This record gives sequence, structure tokens and C-alpha cells, in this order.
Amino acid sequence: MATNFKGVTIDPVGAADLDDAIWVDRDGAGWTAEIAFPKLTEYVPIGGRADVAARQRLFTNYLADGARHMLPMGVVEAASLTAEKGKPVFLTRIVLDRSLKATSLDCGKAIFRSRQRLTYDEASALVRGGEGRIAEMLGQARDLAHALFEARRTSGAIAYYDLEKGIAFDEEGGVILMSGQGHVAEMIVREFMVLANSTLAAYAAREGIPLLYRNHRALDDRTREQILSELEGSIDVADADVALAGRPRLMARARLGVEPEGHYGLNLPAYAWFTSPLRRFADLVNQRMLGAHLEGRPAPYDETALREIADAINARQDEVLDRRAAGYRARTERAAGRLIASGEMADASPLDFRRVVRAVAADPSNLNEAVVEEGVRRIEAGVLTAKEMARLLVLGGQTGEAVVARLRANPHDAPNVLNYGVMAMGWSQPAFTETRGGSAHAGVFACTGRIEHDGVEHVTPAVVRPTRKAAQHSAAVHLLASIAGLEVPPEPASPEPAPTVEAQHRPASTIPDQNPRNRLQEHCAKRGLALPSYQVTERGPPHDRLFEAVTTVHVGGKVLVSPAATAKSRKEAEKAAAAEMLVLIGVDGGIARPASPPVWTGSAPGSGSSPATTVDPAVRTRLETLCAHRGWEKPHFEVRGSGPPHKPAFDAVATVQIGGRQMRSASFRAGSKKEAERAAAAAMLADLEALPRRA
Repeated sequence: MATNFKGVTIDPVGAADLDDAIWVDRDGAGWTAEIAFPKLTEYVPIGGRADVAARQRLFTNYLADGARHMLPMGVVEAASLTAEKGKPVFLTRIVLDRSLKATSLDCGKAIFRSRQRLTYDEASALVRGGEGRIAEMLGQARDLAHALFEARRTSGAIAYYDLEKGIAFDEEGGVILMSGQGHVAEMIVREFMVLANSTLAAYAAREGIPLLYRNHRALDDRTREQILSELEGSIDVADADVALAGRPRLMARARLGVEPEGHYGLNLPAYAWFTSPLRRFADLVNQRMLGAHLEGRPAPYDETALREIADAINARQDEVLDRRAAGYRARTERAAGRLIASGEMADASPLDFRRVVRAVAADPSNLNEAVVEEGVRRIEAGVLTAKEMARLLVLGGQTGEAVVARLRANPHDAPNVLNYGVMAMGWSQPAFTETRGGSAHAGVFACTGRIEHDGVEHVTPAVVRPTRKAAQHSAAVHLLASIAGLEVPPEPASPEPAPTVEAQHRPASTIPDQNPRNRLQEHCAKRGLALPSYQVTERGPPHDRLFEAVTTVHVGGKVLVSPAATAKSRKEAEKAAAAEMLVLIGVDGGIARPASPPVWTGSAPGSGSSPATTVDPAVRTRLETLCAHRGWEKPHFEVRGSGPPHKPAFDAVATVQIGGRQMRSASFRAGSKKEAERAAAAAMLADLEALPRRA
């Protein structure tokens, strides 16, 4: 292990506990990442005054009026990785190959000397446009952080960054609001700490070293993909702060234990904290255990002592989080009470009205005419979340009737309301039973639903629909109506089959008998054109996914991109997009279109022989990275919204200024602003990567 290490620290403005430093080098074989944190052996001997204080406090508590440090301030100042003089550190050097596989790990004591102390904003500014060795290193660190993040996402970790909004997910799926303009630097630090912690934990698990492992589990049987989709759905809405505030936990709290039991959120077999020993006692204990192993000394804690420490930290963490949640509830209840008393509901923000709904759900005596009137108005406008719909449903009366009426018109929203009731209101998991009838080419499905609420079992009559999902959604509406004590009109004995996706977009007389996807492929083949390609994106909760497809056709040196088409399955969305393209190229009629169809003169997303896939969630970050590397201006997105509040549509165009010319993508439509921007970013990235380096 090298005895000297020079690196940089990156911390918030005014931070007192500088507890990590980094450096990275890149070569043709891969990366060498170095992460250092204070070695506290000299500063905090076991059993000393500082150790006793740390054992009592267990972690630093950051409050509105300042920090309550775990260690005495004298120790914090002496051990922090400041530039005054060399500081003893625990250095972790990890060599990664080009596939990001760790090929070697070296760790142990070193002396740290600071090259530069940076804030998040300062480091991010150097990444964007700095010069010199440190700026170059930070650019490499940014590239490695992006690669590590994308690798974690690919492996199934529940990870997310929105560097524009300054939002990230922590290891438990909690939302982190990043401050200032230093979001890129904060991502670098977070990814490097996850790399160090996971690599050291994996080593300790292989060697059988007892530690305070950080174990994590799911709350229910939802997959990581489903949880990530629900979290991202909260971010994608226009009022992300409203969607996130008070959102029920989708995963359990992580717990400390002496054996590795796996970390669900990170999708790792072993994980532990090492990198913040100045502010977390668990990190200090783990540093002592690992250091003793590496130096051949007896372990400073036996298994019984480790269990006692783990139990104490778990209990204290629960106490702090529960107290914080109770304080948040008390503040919001007081604000809601003032708003209810005023009767001025019409101008209430979405977040304020959410608080009102929570207050009347907790105590129905708070319900007054103003709340009912505004609740019905917002239900009918389709601007309430599933949580608010569920709470207003169980109140019954006018609000319950409005919710049921809304869901009858939009039955695909009913599973979201049911899901919230199950997750947060104590309802049992609903059970649905379907039977198929009808002919082979025109089948129908009969569905009955069953759920328990407040000790009462609710069972629906058979609901008949032309598809299994439609039948289940309608049965869900009946269940919710029954919970609210309302009746839904009887089902017709033999409903007509619902129209196909194509029929919903054009008069019946214009609908071809054949599958439009097959017809489009035949049309292209007969005229010697390249076969059409499809790009499909998904949105919506896992139990009610929506697929949006565009198809691309090369005609006479140009690239035609169809309007987006949405359906409940990937296959139906592609068929609908093909139907749109048949109209666009003049094969079919019946759909009104702008005089100038969307034409993209660059590379089409998903074009070529490979089938199109879902847009990479990190594509916008990759586009910004490419622009920064080549010295171009940051990409700009023009977004236009349309459609009703309950079914918005967004059209996005990406532009990049390169010298005296402007590159512009085609317009892409999606059900959320972020999805539209991602599609436009993917198109622009494909064009820019094809440009020569001198552009």
C-alpha cells in the first residue's frame, strides 16, 4: 500500500467534517479509482472519551439550526481531510477494467495531502469548463461515475439521477434533493462511495470478516423494475415535489446485522458502510474490524458486541426517522387545518390540497362544503393522485360518487387506487377470477373481484369485457364502489367487443382488414425500401403499463417518423404506429394530419436492422457529457404540452449549437415531459456521435 496519497475533497459549502477524498486515473485498460477516508485509530482509541461519545450519539444529526456531531469538534477538526498538513487515512485503491469489473483491490493506511478543497458547485464548474490536471481528473471521474451508475442500473439496482432537477434516489429508494448547481459533482461522490463500500463489503464477506453489514429487503412482492418504475413515475410528473411528499415507502428500511443478508435496493449480496467514520459509528466500527484483519491483529469486537451495536443503531435510527415523520405530519396537519377553516380551496396548490385530503381522511369531522366542492371539481378534472382518490373514495357521499364516476370513465386508473389502498390503508390484496368465452376470433372475458376492507368482504358481479385487462379494470371499479358503499349500474348481458387500437383512431370504413404492421412491411418490401423500424417506450405503473410506439421508414433519402401511438401492449402500440405511418405515406386515408409530416434528415432513432428498444434513462446525461467533451454548448430542449389534464401529451425537440450552426432533432411525443425529452435526446445523440471530431 502506498504511504502517500494526493487527492481532492468535494463537499457542501461550509462542511466541517471532510470525511472522504478521491482521485481517478484512466488508461487503455480501464480505471484506477482511489477513495480515502480518515483513519481514526490515533484520534478515537477504543474506550476513550471520543469513542464513548460516539457510542452514545451513534451518528451526526443534521438539524435546521446546525449539526450535532457524533464526535467532539476537536476530533472532527483534527481528523478532517483539510489541506493544512498530512492526515492519516484509510486508502482504498480499486482497479477496474473497461467492463468495470474490479481486477484488484488494495487498501490500508496512507498519508493524505490535499491537492484542492472543492465545493460541489466548484467541482461541477471544473467538470463543465475547467482547465488543468484537476479539471481533467474530474472529467474522468464524471465519466466513470456515469458508467458505474449505468452498470448498476443494468444489474438491477434501484438507482436514479435527474441532474437537471437535482433529484436522486438513495440506497433505500428515498428521495434526495440535491442543492445548488453541483449536481454532477454530487453524483461523482455518491457513485465513488458506493463503489468503495460495496467493494470492501464484498472482500470482507469473502474473507469471513464480521462487520456491521447493511442489509435491506423489499416490503412486498413487487420487483425492482416495478419499484423503480413507480419512483420514476413520481419524478416524471409536473409537480414532482407533490408526488414525492408523504409518499409511502416502497421498500423497507435498511438494518444493520453481523452477517451479510443482501441489499435489495442495490441488488448486492453484501454491502456495508466504511466511508464516513467521522459521522457514523457503523463506519468507524467497520474500519476497526477491517483494519485489524489487514494488520493481523485480533478483532476489536466479538460477535455479541457487534450485535449490540447493530441493535442500538437500528433502534436510534428508527427513533429519529419516526420523530421526523411525526413532525412533518404535525406541520402539515396544522397547515391543512388553517386552510379548511378559511374555506378558500379553489386557489390551493396541489400540495396544500393533498394535505387537506389527508386531514379529512384522518378526521372526517373536518369535512365541510368547501372541501367537498373542491374535491369533486378536482376529481372530475382528473388532477388528483391515486392516493387522494382512495382517501376521498372512502369518505363516501359526493366525493365517493365522483371518484366512482371518474373511474367508470377511466377504468384503467382503478388498479392504481386499489394498489394505494392495499399499500397504505390496510385493504387486503384483491383477487380476480377470469373466465374466457365467445368465439376463437372474438373472445370475451368475464371477471369477478374480491377484497376485504374493515373486516367486510366485497365481491363484484361478473364483469364482461373483450379483453382480460379491461375486464379486470372494470371489476376493480366495482370493488372500489362497493368499498364506498355505492352501486354501479348492472353490466349489460352481452357487450359489444371494444374497438381495436386502429378503430379508435379512424372511421370504421377506413380500417384495413389486415394487421397494419404487416401491411406496412409488405408496402416497403414491394417498393425496395428498408423495412420499418420501431421505437417503443413504456410508462405507467407496473400493473397498468402503457406502451408508446413510433415507426421509422426511409423514403427517397429522407427519414419519416410517424406520430406516436399509445396502447396497452407493445404489439398493439406498434400496430397503431404502423397504421399512422400508412396514412403518412399515403397508403391509407382517414386521419387528419398537418400539411408537413415530421421529417428528420439525420439518423433515425432505432433505424437499421436492430429492433428498437426503450430509451436509455441516462441518455440525456450522455448527450450533455458528449457536448461538454467536444466543447459545444449544453443541449436545449423545446417542449410543448397539449391534451387534457388526465391524459397530457408532450412534444420535445432537442437543439445543440455547434459553432455557427444549430443541430435540431425531430419532434418526439410522449405522455410525460421527461420521456419526450429522452426520445429527442436519443435522436440528437445518434446524430452528434456520427459527426467528425472537428465539428
